[in-house]
Amino acid sequence: EEEQEVGIEISNVDSVDKVFRILTFHMNLKGYVDNTARECLNWKYKGNAHLEAGEITEALEAYDYALATMYKPQEGIVLLMRATAYLRRASQHQETLRELVSDFQNV
Repeated sequence: EEEQEVGIEISNVDSVDKVFRILTFHMNLKGYVDNTARECLNWKYKGNAHLEAGEITEALEAYDYALATMYKPQEGIVLLMRATAYLRRASQHQETLRELVSDFQNV
């Protein structure tokens, strides 16, 4: 008798939670998926979304939450993204300072 393959439609997967649900519920891999990894990745992706939107404070908070999960495999990339957020903040402050100095010189 021929085995029939069962497929799962994953084209609309757009979040860590959906991947987690597919792996644990649909593929019955509950013991193989680390909930700490899910939490860390959720926070990291939230931070990335905030950073992309220019919401530096929110990005930094999300990266701090991701680091607080203590999920070591993502620690390096989360630290890198947090550093990127701090650099963007510094760049914004530098631009503001330039504008203020320019305004002051024109007075």
